[in-house]
Amino acid sequence: MAAPPPAPPSALKPEIGPDGLARDSPVIAYTEKVILEEQLQLKK
Repeated sequence: MAAPPPAPPSALKPEIGPDGLARDSPVIAYTEKVILEEQLQLKK
């Protein structure tokens, strides 16, 4: 009997953003983080 396939690494699972939609790419998540940091800088 064959072993079940290994679970995919968590990196392949989409990250769920604050709006409840999946973010496909770490680049998108990084870009959102940079934009948020810039907005915080502008508020100061």
